[in-house]
Amino acid sequence: FLFSIMSSEAQLETIKAQDFALEAGYPASKIEDLKRLFDSYDLDHDGRIDAAELGKVLRKYGAKDDDDSFAKSLVSDIDTTGSGHITFSEFVKQYIRTQSHKHSVMRVDDMPSNKRQCNESSIDQAD
Repeated sequence: FLFSIMSSEAQLETIKAQDFALEAGYPASKIEDLKRLFDSYDLDHDGRIDAAELGKVLRKYGAKDDDDSFAKSLVSDIDTTGSGHITFSEFVKQYIRTQSHKHSVMRVDDMPSNKRQCNESSIDQAD
């Protein structure tokens, strides 16, 4: 019975994640990749990532051993329900938001360096 409840919760989280991805224009095919990534962070395989699990993952990738406050802060920032852990749908939402923000910010290096380039750039775009 408990497995059935956990399985239903996991299915609901996957549906919520897919819905968010579709609304955001994110390829649904990538959701499976995100699920595998989420599962690799969910060390006790309960369908949620808590601060202790995230801390272990962060330390694996080079964070300091004594920096549990950072993991707690990340969980708090991503956890939209106040449950104290990250669900798969919250994980997907944060990932997509981060990716869309990364792509929407113009790097200074990409900006035209003078007025002539600006004018040429706008002419090229109009063609």
